[in-house]
Amino acid sequence: MTFEPGRAELSGPAQQTLESTVKLLADNATYTADVIGHTDDVGAAGSNVSLSWRREEAVRRFMVERGPALNRFSFIGLGEDRATANTVAGRAQDRYVRVIVFRPAD
Repeated sequence: MTFEPGRAELSGPAQQTLESTVKLLADNATYTADVIGHTDDVGAAGSNVSLSWRREEAVRRFMVERGPALNRFSFIGLGEDRATANTVAGRAQDRYVRVIVFRPAD
């Protein structure tokens, strides 16, 4: 899910997307998830790391408040390390949190 510049609040569509992830984790008690926050390259690098942490925390908190235990999540904010865009539209795509769900090997 993507974010507005300098913001860490979840939009309505982002919350709807996360509801399906919450259900997947709730229905599969052995699944875990990585939550990874990103920013664009506008602003100071240190501020962007902090913002990426706040974004991933908003996503993680949303999911944990709805059921899955915190110990099922790994999380990190990467700041602008993966930002590649130099246009307004491209920077909008660089401001995101990725949630990757893992199921244990059989």
